[in-house]
Amino acid sequence: MARLLQVFGFLSVLFRGATLTFQSLAVGGIVFLIFVVRRAKDDVVAIQEACLRSIRRSAIALAVMQISYVLANSLILRQSADMSVREIAGANFVLAGAIGFVAALNVIALTTARRSSGYTALLLPAVAIMASSVMTSHSVARLDYRVPLVAFTALHQAATASWLGGLAYLLIAIRRAATPDFARQLSARFSQLALASVAMLASAGLVLGFAYVGSFKAVYGTSYGAMVATKVLLFGLLLFLGA
Repeated sequence: MARLLQVFGFLSVLFRGATLTFQSLAVGGIVFLIFVVRRAKDDVVAIQEACLRSIRRSAIALAVMQISYVLANSLILRQSADMSVREIAGANFVLAGAIGFVAALNVIALTTARRSSGYTALLLPAVAIMASSVMTSHSVARLDYRVPLVAFTALHQAATASWLGGLAYLLIAIRRAATPDFARQLSARFSQLALASVAMLASAGLVLGFAYVGSFKAVYGTSYGAMVATKVLLFGLLLFLGA
């Protein structure tokens, strides 16, 4: 039984990582579609359709990962704590998973409608997806400064989705741009979005790092501190590659 719980625990971590990945792709695509593509004056039908397809596929994968994550954690609680199904159903991660799943279904429905404009309707399920992720973050479990930490966590994840998630859609848009000049225009618009996202990500990450790690000694003295240091190095590497 202990070995089985370890397996489910490992799967839970994988599902959580996959959820964050597809969340960034879905939300990043929505942000890119609304704030980069929709502002273009050229014919962007092919780009819009390609972005909608990728957003829809990401939302489908996100819905599957949300269910998998909830099931894995439910089985862990069921076997380790002998909790009833009713008790597990009231857990915070189940509510968060349900919100994320329903929001992903809404994204799938809206991207299947094939509307030519007015994609702002996608913002609401995008916000719900981000909220479901924040609900299972470290900030919600904190007893002190919970509200500001939740806010900074939301900013941190939204900025990550807009920058890294949106980057995939920039590549899609460039491949389908009618002219090289139009591709440069899209790149310039995304650069503005990316610049704001990077500033937001770094600022929120700095605050969260001080709140969670606390001291320089904890950076190399704890596993969480080592993880934060690794994320900072990867962040710096991404900035170097994008320079």
